[in-house]
Amino acid sequence: RHNVIPMVVSIVPTLYFTPSALSDLTLAIFTGLMAGYLWYLARPAWTHRPRPLRTILLAGAFSGLAAYALLAFLEDALYPDLGFYVLPLQSVVIAWAAVCLIQFAYHFPRLFPERRRESYVALWLSTLLPLWEIVYALYRYGRLADGFVKFRPALADYFVAAVFGWLFVVLIRQVGRADERSLPLWRKLWRPQGDPARATRAFTLIGLTPVWSMAVVILRNQYILSNSLAALLLSLGLLLGLLAFGLVYLNFIPETTSLMVKLVAISLVI
Repeated sequence: RHNVIPMVVSIVPTLYFTPSALSDLTLAIFTGLMAGYLWYLARPAWTHRPRPLRTILLAGAFSGLAAYALLAFLEDALYPDLGFYVLPLQSVVIAWAAVCLIQFAYHFPRLFPERRRESYVALWLSTLLPLWEIVYALYRYGRLADGFVKFRPALADYFVAAVFGWLFVVLIRQVGRADERSLPLWRKLWRPQGDPARATRAFTLIGLTPVWSMAVVILRNQYILSNSLAALLLSLGLLLGLLAFGLVYLNFIPETTSLMVKLVAISLVI
């Protein structure tokens, strides 16, 4: 009986709450709460209305980002040898989040008929990225079992950046379609008319956040940015971008979101 507590303590790994780990933990809590609230909004209504697909897609994207932040926290907080075991999964969940965000862009403010076939093509093509990440993650785990740490090739980051870049392009085109005035696209982007067009324009500006994040990752991998500066830019960029993304969507949907929910989100980011 006297050896039970020391044995349990020895099984549970020690967590090192470094500044980077605390930053990732805050991001995981925030994105997890946002994902949970969005899944709550996407629940079946008692009025038997169909589930809003765009809310489900956004909830899936936030779930993927929450999983990534949690894995990043474990990578920083666990002893380095144990942190290598969660590293291959990070790219998998980010890739799935990118797929959900691409489809969300096509469905916001709604899926226009002329974009339907294109959205299907984008779905199939973007799904290839997480499938490849899963296969490569299994390969990395196989090498890890042999005692070798295998990192992703640098070229893979460019494919993820291209997917997020396409997200930005889709949102720009959605602004032009949501604003039905016969004006040049740049004028619609400058002064959109109507709540759907204005919300889509806001998402377009916020859509630069993942592009910015992938640029920081690429610059870090090329040793142009230090690890500490890259971690700072990624943390602040993701927190502010996700907060703005969530608040814009909550203000757009017809369901009423309490002020307390928004204050909790803002408080977590601060």
